[in-house]
Amino acid sequence: MAHERTLRILLVIMGVPSILVGVWAGFFPRGFYDDFPGVGRTWVAPDGPFNEHLVRDVGVLNLSLAAVTIA
Repeated sequence: MAHERTLRILLVIMGVPSILVGVWAGFFPRGFYDDFPGVGRTWVAPDGPFNEHLVRDVGVLNLSLAAVTIA
């Protein structure tokens, strides 16, 4: 019983960052492209020109993975 509860808590903890990244990339793709991961650093913008469709796809993928992980 305790093992199952611990596993559920860990899965929720794993799903929360995916929700944050998914909402950011899915609903604010330009901000995600320009600012990810935040704190004055950029990881996405140096990789090439802005592609809104690709960034939104990454966001929706993260939201889907979060839903499956939490479910």
